[in-house]
Amino acid sequence: MAKSSAHDAVMLPPCQGSKTLIYGDSAISKRYNLDMYSIYELIVFFIIVLGIIYWWKSRDNHTFALQSVRRYCEKRNIQLLDETLVFQSFIFATLANNKKYFCRKYIFDFCASGTDRHRGELLMRGDALARVVLEGEELEITEF
Repeated sequence: MAKSSAHDAVMLPPCQGSKTLIYGDSAISKRYNLDMYSIYELIVFFIIVLGIIYWWKSRDNHTFALQSVRRYCEKRNIQLLDETLVFQSFIFATLANNKKYFCRKYIFDFCASGTDRHRGELLMRGDALARVVLEGEELEITEF
């Protein structure tokens, strides 16, 4: 029997999707699946998935904020104009308990007397209404 050295190639039977690589003089069989995804493809995939989740969650947050501002306007007996609520920015806001919170800021237009148009601001902390500011003849701030 012949002695085998460390440099002798060990040939494994090929499996479907595997490839034999040749380095220098010896053939070294390495099994790897040609259908595997690269790390870059996986990163791009996860970024796309996170973008879709963020879009879906933002849409739900906007719907909840619009329902909240509708209820607030009904309570105050003012009219929400155009039934629109526009996302403006993310901000750190100091609320009633003197703590800073990461909030979403929305703006909307309202009418108190039927002939005027004023700007309103809505702060949402997570899924909770944090503050409503009405900029009419008088500045009205309601903290929740």
